[in-house]
Amino acid sequence: MTEQQLVVFKRLVNDFTFFAPNALRIKDKQSGLSTPFTMNEAQLMFHRRLEAQRAKSGMVRAVAVKGRQQGVSTYTAGRYFHKGYFTPDTDIFVMAHRSDSAEHLFGFAREYYRNLPDELKSKLQRDNAQDLTFSNGTAYSVGTAGAGEVGRGRTIRLLHASEVAYWMNSEKIAMGLLQAVPEAPGTEIIFESTAKCPGDYFHAQAMRAAANTNKDGTLKDWKDFQLVFIQWFLQTEYTR
Repeated sequence: MTEQQLVVFKRLVNDFTFFAPNALRIKDKQSGLSTPFTMNEAQLMFHRRLEAQRAKSGMVRAVAVKGRQQGVSTYTAGRYFHKGYFTPDTDIFVMAHRSDSAEHLFGFAREYYRNLPDELKSKLQRDNAQDLTFSNGTAYSVGTAGAGEVGRGRTIRLLHASEVAYWMNSEKIAMGLLQAVPEAPGTEIIFESTAKCPGDYFHAQAMRAAANTNKDGTLKDWKDFQLVFIQWFLQTEYTR
């Protein structure tokens, strides 16, 4: 590896905003064709908020209230894929509200791996319907919210809880997942959902996070959850 290649590789490892458009590909919403993952305004705002918390506390704890089709799940899948691909023995877990959504979210990781540049691609240790295990021992797995407790007996480093407002037994499942994530540097928890109704578990968590979040995005307690409200009008295609 030349000195210039080493500089590029280090940036790929350390900077997701550089890694995403240069190493990841997504399907364009309009054409359906594979295209480089260039983040939209909503994703960039979300990224800045998460990185600010990580810089202050070493961890990420976020509740994201989002509009539809803003790319929050795409971003989170890419963020965790990037972190896990370059960090050995990382347990990444994605919890979806339905089996078809779980398949869709897991498809992001599989497509990210499939389209990696040859220079970055290494063989998988395991590849099945619910688990990708990279050569460095990192496991990227997915589950569906159901009636039982989830997370018992495992240690999750990166947790993506998707469409939490639509989970059955949401509080019980969330408590099991939260107990599986240690309060330690490098760990991340992202709860995200479109809103459903006041008084449910996700609404309560959003209000709790809002109480910890100042109007300028700073936090009263950087180790506690922040609220990230992702406005619909950040999407240029919604202007009309």
